[in-house]
Amino acid sequence: NHTQKIFSRRYWINQIRMKVGGGPSINLFVLSILGCTKLVPALALLAGRQRICFPRYQCPPTLSPSKKTVVTKSFVEESAEGSPSPKNSKAETLLDLIRPSTLFQAVGALTVGRLVVAGGDVFMKNPIREIVAMVSVYLSYGAGMVSNDCVDKGIDALDPRKKLRPIASGIVSVREGWILVAALSLTSLLLAFFGVTSDYALWTFSNIFLTTAYALFLQRLFLLKNLIVGWLCVSPLVGATLIGGTMLKANIVPKLWRMAGVGMAIGVSREILKDAEDIEIDRDEKSTIPLVLGVQAARWIAMVLVLGTSATLMTPSYRLMFASSPPWFLFGWAVATSYSVRACTQPLKEQQSMVKKSIYVMLLGLIMGLACQP
Repeated sequence: NHTQKIFSRRYWINQIRMKVGGGPSINLFVLSILGCTKLVPALALLAGRQRICFPRYQCPPTLSPSKKTVVTKSFVEESAEGSPSPKNSKAETLLDLIRPSTLFQAVGALTVGRLVVAGGDVFMKNPIREIVAMVSVYLSYGAGMVSNDCVDKGIDALDPRKKLRPIASGIVSVREGWILVAALSLTSLLLAFFGVTSDYALWTFSNIFLTTAYALFLQRLFLLKNLIVGWLCVSPLVGATLIGGTMLKANIVPKLWRMAGVGMAIGVSREILKDAEDIEIDRDEKSTIPLVLGVQAARWIAMVLVLGTSATLMTPSYRLMFASSPPWFLFGWAVATSYSVRACTQPLKEQQSMVKKSIYVMLLGLIMGLACQP
């Protein structure tokens, strides 16, 4: 029966071999490389995500009747007008897919973790290994960005903010997107294994698997999607302990837990605001906090988390952890908190943007504070 076919490896091999034949099917090229072809089809089946398709198919998502009209019109108009002409080279377009500026948050979290674990001179001891670890985490999180765009192509095409993304606009096909996911994932794993440690490579694999499962299935589940995003924000702190070269002292673990607490809270808050922006296109597709509790309640929850994080960072334990001369941590905190307070009175779009800026400023303050400690 159909369920047995979905779980059959031969079924997926045949589907991958077909360039476009038969009907919409999931491109699991990347998952084949990672050895997950048994488990992920199961997640895809449970999620109802079989409609992810090869490039010559235009597969609108399963939406309510009112949305079907909008989607059909969108795809007809796109077909009539043709695909958008890329202004950049193919390499620049593929780079845009992984959203480089956003990924510096993961690299920044890894840097904070390394400075906490090994001290301010950690990058002088073995700079090559530290750089390789950063590049690896950058590529693995980039793969997660692209896989999410591949899965959400249909609903992203309905969003005025996202419809110009390379995959949503058709500049890059879904097939090319999954190939890029495979290339990024494989490169990240090889760098982690041969350039860092086997433990770091295992952690990298777990992150790649989680981001792929998130894209295919987990992002549709109420609250769990926010917790996963929050975890991915602080997961580099775990990776920082696996790079090697230093002993993990007993007093370091409580510091990492404190960092993970505030990092996860701020990550969850920003994801709630992003869900509030996407509330219309998420209807009938996902179960998000704004859809369940309402946009205003979701925004209040997000800002309480943001302001609570700012207040927590001013407690003595955090001030002592990041004390330096000059006081970079206090400078970063002051600017980030001003962004956060101002965000409370702004419209949703500006609110989400200001929270994002506050995260980057605070992250820079943490890094500079740790780096300048004696």
